[in-house]
Amino acid sequence: MPRNLFLMRHAKSSWKDDALKDFDRPLAKRGVQDLPVVADWFKAKAIMPGAILASPALRAKSTIEGLCDAWGVSRDRIQFLEKLYLADRSTLVSIIHEHGNAHGSLLIVAHNPGLEHLLNFLVADPIPLTKQGKLMTTANVAHVTVENEWRQLDRGKGKLIEVARPKVLRESKLLKTAP
Repeated sequence: MPRNLFLMRHAKSSWKDDALKDFDRPLAKRGVQDLPVVADWFKAKAIMPGAILASPALRAKSTIEGLCDAWGVSRDRIQFLEKLYLADRSTLVSIIHEHGNAHGSLLIVAHNPGLEHLLNFLVADPIPLTKQGKLMTTANVAHVTVENEWRQLDRGKGKLIEVARPKVLRESKLLKTAP
């Protein structure tokens, strides 16, 4: 049975307060506005991750807590892992190996460039970029399926199902409701 991996970059963060450490940056207004759009995408796909892992950085924490609130899911399901803060590809793979085994689906909310490196590592086929040539912009979710056990996760072993981007999701929703 295929396993589902969802890689989500935190929502847009604010740079207004120069005195804040990177770890303590809150979400920007746009970041908060993107959360219901992403939550609706998960709901429309009838997807609820079995395990939720997130960076404890404020912007990632606010992102996943906002999603859980929109889903009506207890925040107690979230595991905040210090190792996810600015994790590189190899750290992300080891976290998946360690925490994914009991679950058929896993959501990781973290940061770039680690998420992009992991996605490029897992998926052999070309991954669609934005018009600006970017892969994992803020609040994007990459859905990847893996046929093997999480502990066997390796280069090219994933299949990209979709990259959900709030801007595109918002635009497609407007097109569907337009007369």
